[in-house]
Amino acid sequence: MYSEHRDFTLMHEYGHTLQSIILGPLFLPVVGLPSLLWAGLPVFRKYREKSAVSYYRFYTER
Repeated sequence: MYSEHRDFTLMHEYGHTLQSIILGPLFLPVVGLPSLLWAGLPVFRKYREKSAVSYYRFYTER
């Protein structure tokens, strides 16, 4: 299970790398900042828990 989780995480982060290559300087405002806010702000954490919404449902994480 650890290996599967690690592999999934590596692929997920590789996806962010591809987004960065494609978007160039637009990566931070289009993907980076929204992703950081979705992951870190308590209001979004509470929303995900209350509504049973996956972290990976947000457009930057798919």
